[in-house]
Amino acid sequence: MLLWLSKYEASLQVLNVFRYGTLRAMGAALTALLICLIFGPLTIKLLRRLKLGQPLRTKTQVGQLAELHGSKRATPTMGGLLILIAVTVSSILWINPENRFIWLVLFSLISMGAIGFWDDYLKVKYKNSKGISAKTKLVAQIAVATVIYLYLNVFLISPSGTQAPAMPGAAGKVHVTKAPPPVAPATPGALDSTNLELSSVTAATATPMPTLSAPANWRALCVPFLKDPLIIDMGVILTLLFFIAVLIGTSNGVNMTDGLDGLAIGCSITVCGCYAIFCYIAGSSKYAAYLFIPYVEGAAELAIFCSAMVGAGLGFLWFNCHPAKVFMGDTGSLAIGSAIATVAICIHQELLLVVAGGVFVAEGGSVMLQILSFKLTGKRIFAMAPLHHHFELKGWNESTVTIRFWILSLLFAMIALATLKIR
Repeated sequence: MLLWLSKYEASLQVLNVFRYGTLRAMGAALTALLICLIFGPLTIKLLRRLKLGQPLRTKTQVGQLAELHGSKRATPTMGGLLILIAVTVSSILWINPENRFIWLVLFSLISMGAIGFWDDYLKVKYKNSKGISAKTKLVAQIAVATVIYLYLNVFLISPSGTQAPAMPGAAGKVHVTKAPPPVAPATPGALDSTNLELSSVTAATATPMPTLSAPANWRALCVPFLKDPLIIDMGVILTLLFFIAVLIGTSNGVNMTDGLDGLAIGCSITVCGCYAIFCYIAGSSKYAAYLFIPYVEGAAELAIFCSAMVGAGLGFLWFNCHPAKVFMGDTGSLAIGSAIATVAICIHQELLLVVAGGVFVAEGGSVMLQILSFKLTGKRIFAMAPLHHHFELKGWNESTVTIRFWILSLLFAMIALATLKIR
């Protein structure tokens, strides 16, 4: 909404800065950070007053892990509400409200957060770890993914709110372009005067290759790591199933990672930071052409949303680091995972989640392997799943596991960014 202030730049020149996406991204991150730092203590006091303590899983209440985590029972949960409020408020303040991608990711964040809140509330109310049934949670997650699919495929509109025009750079369309030839400066050492802000870059700066037809664009699966990205039309049913798999897989991956103080939120920060860069590039026809990734008009605003996620994550980590004063609960973990998945879908970088979210993949994969191995052989691969508990039971202390997983998450994000040049 602060973008509207730039309309009055004729009266006050300094208001022109609100046109720049980079400044608004930094503003969103800082706003979300401050909201968490200012209202964090109040939120924690309120949760404690309501006696919304974290119920430990029944299976962890025996043995060595019970000794390690027994003191966390009194720690308040549902702290994810703080993240949701910080991200929503900062996004509305700093983004272009006419951008339809923003409202889609906010819908994903809030709706999945509501599912997580419902789950957390039942856990706290009945003092157990079951919450809502797995079937009910799955149906609710499928419903959210279906809405996202319908929004992108049925209501194919541009970020400005008008019907997407059939021209290069039209919003909601996949455009794979080749890099334009370099332009030599007029004089030795002269600086390029091109405005590098995404809002000023037009599709005319790149030479478009053949694109998909409008109805098929959001049914396209873009395979990265290739110089000329391979675009596969998955059709209606496969695309819907793919959206469901991406959203459920990512949200549950973050949820499974949320087992140690600061672990899930720290890894989420690196993934959101990585996707902020990808959104920035995908929203610029010039940079997208140079780095051989699909150009999506309006995706630059998603970089502001991702920045708000980073800021909120850092603010929440202030209270969630060991020893944690508050847990995000399913309210936060499911919402964060769903938002990340929706951003990835909007910029056609879903497959990159396997790399950037490597820690989430490892955590979710360890649970699946543990269940599969036990059912088939009666033996367990890990001392306990998810993976972070395995290392705890092997003698690593909680802070060691968390920090090492943070390092791995940062490494995975760097590898994901490196794929931009591998292409």
